[in-house]
Amino acid sequence: MKKIKEEKNIEILVNIRYEEKGEELIQTYEFSSSNKKNLNYLFDARFLFKRKVDKLVSTFLLNDYIDRIDEPDKITIRYKAQEKPSNCIRKLQAYIPPCFGCMYCEKAKIEDQFIYCPEKNKHYTLASQGVKRCPVFRQKNKLIT
Repeated sequence: MKKIKEEKNIEILVNIRYEEKGEELIQTYEFSSSNKKNLNYLFDARFLFKRKVDKLVSTFLLNDYIDRIDEPDKITIRYKAQEKPSNCIRKLQAYIPPCFGCMYCEKAKIEDQFIYCPEKNKHYTLASQGVKRCPVFRQKNKLIT
């Protein structure tokens, strides 16, 4: 019996902390999930999580930015010394599609009985649902199931 893949609803908690070190203010975004494998989606540009992480960082961005360091489970941003904001926790939630292909890709255009990929300049039949795993995949903002 063939196993049917389903989309995953993933929640990741983000602990935003601030620490003063000499003439700098260090802002840290620590990511945690019940399943460590879910953290792999955070910095992958194909998925909504990357866009949500970037939006969260831009929301909490402070003045006098020095640099940013991305690690597998956290982001550290250094600033020049300034008033220290209070720490907080945020939750990021997104769906991960069952496959990384045409049916869940924002680039694919569905026309009559065909799926057209402008990136590859190819047509696929709607019945075949196109490619199941694609190197140019980019997740749609909303999944319709």
